[in-house]
Amino acid sequence: MSDKLNKNTHNKVKIVNTGCCHDCGGRCVLRAHVKDGRIIAITTDNEDKPQLRACLRGRAYRQRVYSSRRLKHPLRRVGEKGKGEFERISWDEALDTVANKLQETKEKYGNNSILLIPGGGNQGMIHGVIPVALMLNKFGGYTRMWGSPSYEGALFASMATYGTITTGNSRDDLLNSNLIIMWGWNPANTVWDPGTGSILAKAHEKGIKIISIDPLYTDSAATFADQWIPIRPGTDTAMLLSLGYVIISENLYDEKFVSTYTVGFDKYKDYVLGKEDGIPKTPKWAEKLSGVSAETIRQLAIEYAKAKPAALIAGWGPARSSYGEQYSRAANILTALTGNIGINGGYASGFMRAYSSRERRVPGAEKENAESDKPRLKDNPVDFKAPPRNYSLYKLHGGTNPANTRIHYNDYYDAILQGKEGGYPADLKLGYVVATNRLNQYGNVNKGVKALKKLDFMVVHEQFMTPTAKFADIILPVNTFMERNDAAVPWLGAPYYLYLNKAIDSLYDSKSDFEICKELSKKLGIELDLFQLTE
Repeated sequence: MSDKLNKNTHNKVKIVNTGCCHDCGGRCVLRAHVKDGRIIAITTDNEDKPQLRACLRGRAYRQRVYSSRRLKHPLRRVGEKGKGEFERISWDEALDTVANKLQETKEKYGNNSILLIPGGGNQGMIHGVIPVALMLNKFGGYTRMWGSPSYEGALFASMATYGTITTGNSRDDLLNSNLIIMWGWNPANTVWDPGTGSILAKAHEKGIKIISIDPLYTDSAATFADQWIPIRPGTDTAMLLSLGYVIISENLYDEKFVSTYTVGFDKYKDYVLGKEDGIPKTPKWAEKLSGVSAETIRQLAIEYAKAKPAALIAGWGPARSSYGEQYSRAANILTALTGNIGINGGYASGFMRAYSSRERRVPGAEKENAESDKPRLKDNPVDFKAPPRNYSLYKLHGGTNPANTRIHYNDYYDAILQGKEGGYPADLKLGYVVATNRLNQYGNVNKGVKALKKLDFMVVHEQFMTPTAKFADIILPVNTFMERNDAAVPWLGAPYYLYLNKAIDSLYDSKSDFEICKELSKKLGIELDLFQLTE
């Protein structure tokens, strides 16, 4: 199909190089084939090199762009919150309403009563939450959300175990491994970065054994793995501890690495051997909990310990539970026991941020004085130089997590419902939702419904009538990334920037997040140099 399309380029078909920037790990290459202002096909990176190849979701993106369910015009709620009853209004009327509500809320309750509710629906560097946050910063600030229910198990485990979140090897180094263990990791579906799939395929072709440990027979298990070990959900930590029991009791651990680079080995040893609590963490003990046979556990432990260099990659999924960080720490410890840290083909199994941090650049911010007593463009005046959260594990990383007007993602329903009386830093009155559909992504939907109903006002940037959007007072229709210019960086495992070139004009009456904030800022009387720029 690609060859056929390329032959048609002289027939007024233009190929626009762009990419995907939703919140999978990818930022994959997409090539939009455009004729007469309409996308007629989408192809991806098909060159015989390390590929940035998009998955089926990216290649099927035309379905989203041209969906009949797209929001076409600004909407105002006319029925009860949550019923999804709206009427069409003009952009001027919609933005006037939002601007007036922001001003009214600020004057009556203060800036910390404004809650920005962001998400990963757009991971671009120009659109999504960035222009909204900068606009609200200039407006006087807002209550922001911090943390994430997605990765904090691995994050805190990495900081507590290694003192850093920069852990693991680059994906291409998997080709130097003798064994790869995908523990609760399904990269074929979750797309950590676009190169991972092709690298695992090459590893499989090379004869490197790949084992998948997961309750489900996942796409990754079917595509890459030589062995699938099904495990009962929530019992991963027990099985990891039993692997440690075998490795220690059969003297398979890397004694030189452990004695040179680790602390706390004796305490860990006493725990897994049962000296501390009288319960040896044997394969038989783990079998009763995990459903994995004791023999399979023992063989896996021996295989991992002897296969050096071996890569144990512990995905984030099993850590999304109470005390989930202990699963991540148990995996981290196994990599140290076997000396698979800091070597080619090994893996530290931490937060999986293998490359140095690539902070998003805010246009114009690089000229500002970082030591200034005044908030910079990227600073939120409400929590600028607020006292640090003194009970946070972030202190292990040497950073700060200002507490005054920040609310953890997991607490934001309670924060809306309880406010200052419940011990939260503000009484939240106005919600500004961008690039997210929180109501169907977080637990306790019933509490979420109560919380969203309690807000005095909520504005939502959205492409579809989502469960969250149904609770909005004003919905602002946002275009797709095929209809705007942007740039993006992948998650944690690939050192490149991807330019997202505009393929077609905005459909219907939709606008980009940048355009919306540019127009709304004028109505708020805000002057931002950023909004003097174009995409």
